[in-house]
Amino acid sequence: MNDYISLSHIGSFQNERTLIYSEDPLNEVWSHIARFGTSFLEKRLKPYKKDIPWNEYLKYAQVRTRQALEFRHAARDASLLTAPLPLYYSFLNLTRAFLALGPEVMPKTGHGLKFVIGDDLLSSHAQLCSGTFTDYLDTQNVAWNERTQISLSDALGNIVELAYDYRLFDKTHLHIQTISVRAIMDGPVRLQLLNYPDDFATTWKAGLPELADVCVAEGQGLLLVTDENLGKSYDAIAEFLDKRLLPGLALQNHATWYALRRKDGVIRLTRAAYYYVAMFVLGSAVRYEPELLLSASAADSEIGWLLQRFLRLAERYFPQLKLMEHYRSQIYFSGSSGM
Repeated sequence: MNDYISLSHIGSFQNERTLIYSEDPLNEVWSHIARFGTSFLEKRLKPYKKDIPWNEYLKYAQVRTRQALEFRHAARDASLLTAPLPLYYSFLNLTRAFLALGPEVMPKTGHGLKFVIGDDLLSSHAQLCSGTFTDYLDTQNVAWNERTQISLSDALGNIVELAYDYRLFDKTHLHIQTISVRAIMDGPVRLQLLNYPDDFATTWKAGLPELADVCVAEGQGLLLVTDENLGKSYDAIAEFLDKRLLPGLALQNHATWYALRRKDGVIRLTRAAYYYVAMFVLGSAVRYEPELLLSASAADSEIGWLLQRFLRLAERYFPQLKLMEHYRSQIYFSGSSGM
């Protein structure tokens, strides 16, 4: 009988369309955004829908892209007491621009969210209503109603890039599942669910429905992929992971992916939407209830450190997520290559 050495695929399985290659990725991603405020739109984009005033949509997107850039610039030197408000307006205008360009939806003038003050900053929340944000949710096929509320703590707890820092701060509202992937060449693919609670055996299928029909449990926090359509090549595994899980957005050499754990009664949003909601709550606090930010702005405040961390991550990754959504819509409609 011959003995074979089991060799693992080496790499992160990341899709290159999700990455920004640069020594300065923050400015690089905003430079990509800036192009949508130029005549690039008239040269490269064509409407998918018939009988729409496409030139008006282009002008709408161009000016809102430029506003997004200027609001972002205005926030650069501001403190926690003021920075969330211009950053929120940057995200609002960027969302409106891409709504006009991709799904070709002229968003409503309202925000689509209402600020509801809580007992403290983290329990304050956004309530869904008719407007730009819910127009965006409609284009992403996210079901919503006007009774839905999302607290700042839940929004922050669903942000992949903040997961490690937030786990140290508040485990009760953390919804991110970190997953280590090991794929054997011509062999099995296994997913190790890191730091999964002890109730793994009874909860993983409901908590991670994207994996429930293609995996079986092999042990505490360990899943074996059983999808009979999964190929053994590196590219096939990368495509499988891209459809089922969330990739890292920075270049990495380890196969670490992510998922959002589902909980009953908690609305499931897109990855970019959690950044948006958290920035809306913080921006609204700046505008209407700045007293909520006083303790967070103290030099020794842990939550202040966490929120400063969030602001930097949001500035870096929200525009990248919007670019990813836009280019994926371009691929869907026209088969063109993305970022």
